[in-house]
Amino acid sequence: MSIKKLSLYFFIITLLASVITACNSPLFGLGGKVDVAVPGIKIETVDEGSGARALQNGDYVRGTITLSGTSTDDIAVDRVTLQFQEGSSTVTIPATVSGSIWKATINTTQYSDGPKDFIVTVTDSAGKSTETRFVIYFDNKAPVVMFTLIVSTADYSNTPLWNEITIKGSAADQFSIRKVRVYIYRKSDSALVYTSPDDASIGTNSFSVTLDPAEYGNLGNLAPEDAYFAVKAWDRSGNENTWFYMSSLITALDPRGLTVEDIMALENGTQSEVNSINLNKLAGTRRYAPGLGFPDTQMVYYTCDQSANLPIITVSNPEQGKTAGENTISKNAKASGVVQDANGVALVELQFRVETSPGVYVESAW
Repeated sequence: MSIKKLSLYFFIITLLASVITACNSPLFGLGGKVDVAVPGIKIETVDEGSGARALQNGDYVRGTITLSGTSTDDIAVDRVTLQFQEGSSTVTIPATVSGSIWKATINTTQYSDGPKDFIVTVTDSAGKSTETRFVIYFDNKAPVVMFTLIVSTADYSNTPLWNEITIKGSAADQFSIRKVRVYIYRKSDSALVYTSPDDASIGTNSFSVTLDPAEYGNLGNLAPEDAYFAVKAWDRSGNENTWFYMSSLITALDPRGLTVEDIMALENGTQSEVNSINLNKLAGTRRYAPGLGFPDTQMVYYTCDQSANLPIITVSNPEQGKTAGENTISKNAKASGVVQDANGVALVELQFRVETSPGVYVESAW
């Protein structure tokens, strides 16, 4: 075979290869690029309305959320979809894709609370797909909170409150409680005088605080004062209660009372009646914090009166050798005595009142 013929064959083969390479087919096309890579998908953030935060597998969310992430492909991403099971049905939510960013908005209140196993699928323009999974909890029910005790520790009476007071209660949620806060307000102007700290002794299902008068604003120090009491709990998704309960009001409905778990079952509808109490009866005992527009009859308040907690002063006879009935002291007389108080004594001041002539008195400075 001549060199000319070999050159011609080589030219024809090269030309055919060029045409084949440029041919429009799933594997090759005129001016196109071969799509050989599968697409990639990542879930990165969740936004519940107050700004995006990093999404963690097993997170608790509420309300309307926006899930967001990135998708990649060597040619082009066609679509991203999210799926989860709602009972026996599969819910499919299409995401919007802009460049490499995808977003999907979900109103979680339209679905049952609980864990949702999400499957996020990205499909490219050639029909290839990749999926990834994550679990989040839908949680749209607020915690339930109940005061079980508000008493003066000194005599365990309910009213008036004085000296140290102890406040106890319990909280429950369908998943878990994150923290609990107790509040005390002065009734005359609804000023907040005490907020409990967020610490381990408060942030559990049972809470207890003991306060001395200084911690609750010395209410009732000069004259009897009324104080509002309120409590609020937060769950892991950030839900917080609007109302709370008093155990004494519930036992008035039925002496057997209810646990905080019983109340939660009635409110969530998993029980219709417990100890002869249904949700309608229970709702009548709800109590609220001040500032929400409810009357005093729907708030919890106690009278604080520190007159039962005044210091005890014992003064020795200022003139040794003379009785108080003699009503006479010398210019060098000295007074002594003892001041006692359960909470300690901060300052002792003494004042004399002297009768200089019949019916005329002079008081010393404090």
